[in-house]
Amino acid sequence: MTSPEIDVNDKSDNEEFEKKPLNEDTSNAVKFKDKTFKEKVNHVLSNVTVEPLLACVIIPSVISRFAMGNLNLDKACRVHMQYADVVCDALIKRTTNNFTAQEKEIQRLISSIDIWKGILQTLLPSIIIMFLGAWSDRTGRRKLCILMPIFGEILTSINNLINVYFFYEIPVHLTVFLETLFTAATGGWVTMFLGIFSYISDITTEKTRTFRVGLANFCMTVGLPIGIALGVSFSLSVIKPSGALFSITVFSRRLQFHDSLLCLISCGSKFVGSVWTAFVTTDLEMFLVPVVEILNGVTFTSLRSLMTKLVDKDEIARANSLFSLVETLASLLFQPMYSWIYMITLHVFPGTVYIFSATMIIPAIVILTTFFVQHRIQIWKEKKKKILDTEIVLPNCDTEFIAKDVLNETVKT
Repeated sequence: MTSPEIDVNDKSDNEEFEKKPLNEDTSNAVKFKDKTFKEKVNHVLSNVTVEPLLACVIIPSVISRFAMGNLNLDKACRVHMQYADVVCDALIKRTTNNFTAQEKEIQRLISSIDIWKGILQTLLPSIIIMFLGAWSDRTGRRKLCILMPIFGEILTSINNLINVYFFYEIPVHLTVFLETLFTAATGGWVTMFLGIFSYISDITTEKTRTFRVGLANFCMTVGLPIGIALGVSFSLSVIKPSGALFSITVFSRRLQFHDSLLCLISCGSKFVGSVWTAFVTTDLEMFLVPVVEILNGVTFTSLRSLMTKLVDKDEIARANSLFSLVETLASLLFQPMYSWIYMITLHVFPGTVYIFSATMIIPAIVILTTFFVQHRIQIWKEKKKKILDTEIVLPNCDTEFIAKDVLNETVKT
């Protein structure tokens, strides 16, 4: 007797590998607010999946990038340019008043390296996610997308140790190439985001998805300032995850704002912050800009959540891969564009680049406003249909009283 053939591409055969604990029917379950404190803690812990992983990966990755930045600068000075130790020590300590000429030469070298480094960092992940997203949807496997970049970070760390040990033997160009290659060849952060947000979309319902995507995004954004702080370079970027946490807990979880409205608030915050930054004249005003942009951290969350609700369940990973591809290509396009705009307007009006940012936000605000208006119209039509259906089923009842209840419910929504 021959055993039946199993299609490896059949998602049903792989469901045991990708459990969906949050998609089960919870209609008969006890509401969260009615549970005891111990039950609430157990509920939260049992539903935590990939969120802490983001922070645990991003924190050491950011620390490593700061360390490698200093290593590449030191190698460019001592190995490639062969400057004296006194010059290189001053560059590392950022006391370059007496060595401005040497500093410019090293910056020119690092800038030329950064050009092809940026292309390599974006090109390989862009190719990978185009095929990996479709494969992930076809097989139902998301965890490989998450594990690949982690494996790449491990290889990069081993490579960094080798480059430090053989400091004078390995040139700076090869150091940067190998540092970038392992991360890019395994997909980088964009592939990890593809796997994580596709996995979250699989295990959550539409009602809880925005909050869960926001929670994952919070773990990601809070990992950045922690990594920067541990890398001895702390900044006001810690304000951004605070605003993201406020938005997903108050606006999304408590007030049930639609994703388009969340993103609209975020874009509005960024628009005001960009215009303000363009005309900043004092240090105090500059320090207040992150406070104005505090709600900008929810853009990533709301767009990801909105996108997963607009596509079929079997196309979530493909949509996420397209999302990541556009992000990567936009970074490749706009980074040199912003540098060029700043360079040609520096002596005329240095804030031109921020005005350009604010201008680029306007089309997004118009599109999001259209989405939100359509959402409100759809809700109104559904409530109106519900009133008409109620009048037909219950012709002898007080339809005015029923209509008022439905309209009150619409206002709350």
